[in-house]
Amino acid sequence: MYNPVSTYRIQFHQNFNFEAFENIIPYLQKLGVKTVYASPVFESVPGSMHGYDGLNPHQINPETGTEDQLK
Repeated sequence: MYNPVSTYRIQFHQNFNFEAFENIIPYLQKLGVKTVYASPVFESVPGSMHGYDGLNPHQINPETGTEDQLK
């Protein structure tokens, strides 16, 4: 079992999307972050700043990116 000792949480929303996350990966690596967890990425109420007001658990929120970007 993996014990996450250096963890960073990402808050996805319209102003911090998958592309923005990709841009900070080198910084997180320099910090020594080994595990990342995130707010929900599923389609939610437009303008949601947290993603916990989900509308469709089968779709990625278009404000944060695409399924291909998530992969």
